[in-house]
Amino acid sequence: MRKLALALLMICHAAPAAAADVTVFASASLEEVVEMLAESFEDRTGEKVGITLAGRSALTRQSRRGPSTDIIISADIQWLDRLEDGKAIMAPSRRVIAGNRLVLVARSDDADAAATIEAALSEGGRGMIAIADPSNAPGGQRAREALRELGLWDTLKARTAQAGDTREVIRFVQRRVARYGIAYHTDALAFEDIKEVAAFAEELHDPIRYELALTFQGQALNRELSSRFVEHVLSPAGFEILAAAGFIPCPDGC
Repeated sequence: MRKLALALLMICHAAPAAAADVTVFASASLEEVVEMLAESFEDRTGEKVGITLAGRSALTRQSRRGPSTDIIISADIQWLDRLEDGKAIMAPSRRVIAGNRLVLVARSDDADAAATIEAALSEGGRGMIAIADPSNAPGGQRAREALRELGLWDTLKARTAQAGDTREVIRFVQRRVARYGIAYHTDALAFEDIKEVAAFAEELHDPIRYELALTFQGQALNRELSSRFVEHVLSPAGFEILAAAGFIPCPDGC
């Protein structure tokens, strides 16, 4: 409930269309990199980019409002499929822009944290493990897939503290709600007080991919500018920004 309330609050206070030339709605795990992409675009063009970060359910409602939504960037490919089926986004505009890695994290000051995933998750049943909610969040779905492949899910699911998204997983670890968390590599890089214990092998879960799409509900007058922002994201400069933030750039798809 707290996550949903925060997402709705962010939407209510998002910059109105008059204050931004193009608006981007993105997953919370993209916070820093979308801000860097927007700043780079503004520096190059002088056009203002409005950014709203919200969970999937809030983004779904916002995307149906029309004028305030020009571009969506998300790791939830199934959700984008449903938006495409509902004629909310333009199918030809969909592009995979980046990938990510699933990692186990702990507090940086946790000197006794285990050195491997197996050791950390089999500490005699001690403590909670934070994951994003597998019923809603892509990061939680990938975490559950990896734990199942390792044969650990049935044992550990009762010890999971389920968060709204991978950024809330980080907050759970920071506040010691859980000793360990399963989040994205880029989440771990974004916080000095969080360290990456180990990475999950990619074959343990479905790929983590971020897609970008233009919406039909975006302002017609912004369509050309929105396309220019997409071109900027897909440019060498855009992919360089993604790489600097720890993402895996996908100039030719991933």
